[in-house]
Amino acid sequence: FAPSVRAPSSASLSFKECLAFALPALGIYAAGPLMSLIDAAFVGRVAGPVALTALGPACVVSDAPLMLLVMLPVATTNLVAS
Repeated sequence: FAPSVRAPSSASLSFKECLAFALPALGIYAAGPLMSLIDAAFVGRVAGPVALTALGPACVVSDAPLMLLVMLPVATTNLVAS
């Protein structure tokens, strides 16, 4: 659920309003590494060390293109805002 943010009466935003916007956005950056960590814990318990060794490069290969694509919404927002 998105927090309801009121329109500021002055030109400056409060720190609380900035956090209400920024914390959910930071979750996007934490989601990929957190999912890789959960995968590693599960594979390490179930499949053993050989599968866990293969999972390391697989996580890097699958996470790297996604991290490169994270810049697209930022660039789009900047273009729309200007």
